[in-house]
Amino acid sequence: MNPYLITGPAQIGINGGRTSGHMIYKILEAHGGALQPDVHLFFQNTGKEREETLVFIDQIGKRWKVNIVWMEWCREYGQPDDAPWYRLVDFVTASRNGEPFTMMLEYYAAYRKAEKNLPPVLPNFSNNMCTAYLKVKIGEKHMRALGYTEWDCVVGIRHDEPKRFHRMMAANDRGGTRWDNICLSYTAGVTKEDVGAFWAAQPLDLGMHSDSGNCDLCCKKNAGKLIKTIIDDPSRVIWWSATEERFGQVFRQDRADYNTMGWSAEQRSRQTTLISNISQKTLTAFVAISLKSPFRLPHHLRFQMLFVKNSAIAAYIFFNFLHSKKVRRKLHIAWAKIIEVRIYPMNEYTLRKWPSVIIPYISSVNFGIIEC
Repeated sequence: MNPYLITGPAQIGINGGRTSGHMIYKILEAHGGALQPDVHLFFQNTGKEREETLVFIDQIGKRWKVNIVWMEWCREYGQPDDAPWYRLVDFVTASRNGEPFTMMLEYYAAYRKAEKNLPPVLPNFSNNMCTAYLKVKIGEKHMRALGYTEWDCVVGIRHDEPKRFHRMMAANDRGGTRWDNICLSYTAGVTKEDVGAFWAAQPLDLGMHSDSGNCDLCCKKNAGKLIKTIIDDPSRVIWWSATEERFGQVFRQDRADYNTMGWSAEQRSRQTTLISNISQKTLTAFVAISLKSPFRLPHHLRFQMLFVKNSAIAAYIFFNFLHSKKVRRKLHIAWAKIIEVRIYPMNEYTLRKWPSVIIPYISSVNFGIIEC
């Protein structure tokens, strides 16, 4: 039996990624190129999806001749019960500056203040309210508006994403919702490689690296990916930084805020320019680091590295080396972490200033330079 055959009523979510796009193609293929009348395809726009994502979804609808219902959050706290929770939009009218996201955060902040006398919060790993409100809730509201009381929710999860799949199945077991999650691509055994091969043969594609993600600076991404994205387009950080400042909260407690990451991206962008334009004088940078032991052993772990390259590049490579999880595991220094490294034109003074930007787990850093 074809795993992509669906018995309605059902809601299919497209987030603008390659996996969900591949799943939709297979569903259409299994049903002769058209969805059943009681199977509905939704895209819930947050206003922070990348333009490539919006174009991709629009092209899927047009090229495959499938109706995709675009919707956005529009609810304000305190409105009458019959006030709308969402509005229908299209590619042209969809928000692109975070308006639905901001409106939802204002709603949630007002709710917490009025009902619980609590301060605002922002989405985080323990409170994934951006998905819960901007995606799930308005999707549910639309299905209810169509007259359904129960339905299946079709989610694009591959076979090589077992943790996500089992979370969905656990949610089904807990109950409490009007729908059951079904993961057709997981059942079909589809992997990331399968999805990549499929889109390589298609006349359209998402047009960006998978590391970029659909949400332009999603707080779930690691800091390295975010900073790289900010370097490519510094304007992306403005909304995220302003939102943290406006609500007096941060998206993540375990790392720098968006304003700091924006600053870091700016510095790294300047460093790239500096390294490419630095003088041709070759230096040898000698780096010796003594690291504190987390087990309070009676000795310090010491190691040395020698680079025969331009000193700026050498030091840059060294600190990226220390960032490597594999290296840290081998050296038993998983607790060591670099917060920020600035690269300036190299001389002995600037090299010796660098220990001030390294967290206290490193007990001493000594640099020596020798002209070649």
